Amino acid sequence: MASNWYKSFMAERGVDVGSHKPEKAQPGPAMDFENMRDNGVRSLKVTCVKCYKVSVVNMDGFDERLTLKSFEPKMVCRSCGHKGADVRPNWAEKRTRPFPL
Repeated sequence: MASNWYKSFMAERGVDVGSHKPEKAQPGPAMDFENMRDNGVRSLKVTCVKCYKVSVVNMDGFDERLTLKSFEPKMVCRSCGHKGADVRPNWAEKRTRPFPL
């Protein structure tokens, strides 16, 4: 928070201190399997929203046009039976490429 003397000093120069609020970025399109595979990931990390059990599920057999979020309400936890989960790409399996020299 700017002090009053600073606000007055800047106001004399035509600057309104503390009034700028950055615009919130608009979300991009939902990630689909094609995009996920292009990024070197072939499986999902699925987390139960009730008991927080984590599973990794291979998604090679699914159409590349399907979005990851379309699987969230369909996932059923093997531990507690809750239907619905947090679904994200399993970035841990991504192979790192060395930078060209």
